[in-house]
Amino acid sequence: ASPIAATATAEATATQIASGPVEVDALWFSSNGTSVQGGTSHVRVQVRENTSGDLRVGFFESEVGGSGPQWRSAGWMAVITASLLLSENPADYEFSFDVAGRIDGPSAGALMTVAVLAALHGDSINPEVTMTGTINPDGTIGPVGGIPHKLEGAAAAGKTTVLVPGGQRYDYDYALGQSVDLVQAGQALGITVKVVPDIYTAYRELTGV
Repeated sequence: ASPIAATATAEATATQIASGPVEVDALWFSSNGTSVQGGTSHVRVQVRENTSGDLRVGFFESEVGGSGPQWRSAGWMAVITASLLLSENPADYEFSFDVAGRIDGPSAGALMTVAVLAALHGDSINPEVTMTGTINPDGTIGPVGGIPHKLEGAAAAGKTTVLVPGGQRYDYDYALGQSVDLVQAGQALGITVKVVPDIYTAYRELTGV
């Protein structure tokens, strides 16, 4: 077993919860008006027992203003959605999101929800798999932009599989100026692109559970 898995098992025995940390690579893309690029930001999600009775969600940054307001909102949404899906009281836990680099936007909401669920369950996430997509209160995954460029970032980070929102097989490539087939775009980069409609499907693809 990996050190992370062993730690999760030990802490779960001690506190009756699985406290991670669970590590994922969130996808992003950016444009300066003349060029566009995609990349990844490493995120560590941790859940700990909380006896204060107050809901606590924390965000740690490696640089000033590293996580924007939409990113933090997505983190809150991940906590609330995961708690609703498991019928858990989120005030029983303390959640933290530790992000490396600068990131903003809601498009990692579904990935962070899976990470929170995995931390609560004691499951690990396949480091070769990542995803992009917002999270809705009912567990469905919403559309996002810049996926062709996020695929390039995923390939550069060594990912082999990228999950994209259901109904979004095609997305606009800003470099080409046209919509592209994401499955074909992934194949050209050596990546398998899978369309996932909801958090349940995403969880199975990311954790194997």
